[in-house]
Amino acid sequence: MPVSGIVLTLTEDRVRREDALRHLAADGRLEVGPAEGRRVAVVLVTESLADGRDLCEALIDLPGVDQLEVAYVAAEDEPASTAEGAST
Repeated sequence: MPVSGIVLTLTEDRVRREDALRHLAADGRLEVGPAEGRRVAVVLVTESLADGRDLCEALIDLPGVDQLEVAYVAAEDEPASTAEGAST
């Protein structure tokens, strides 16, 4: 299972920021660290690299999220035939 570490920068709007944090905490694929100001570290555990990419795209579109930065992606458990950019 691929594991990714990302950092989200949340909006300055307190209500939207709190809503985004509640949404993140409710998603079983995410482990959410403590917020440091507007920034929060999140670990994603997904079934595939494609699922991780789709999840990141959904998080970018989440109201209350201003920015997403990828810090780390580990895909060593991903079969080579399904890994991003792999050829057969």
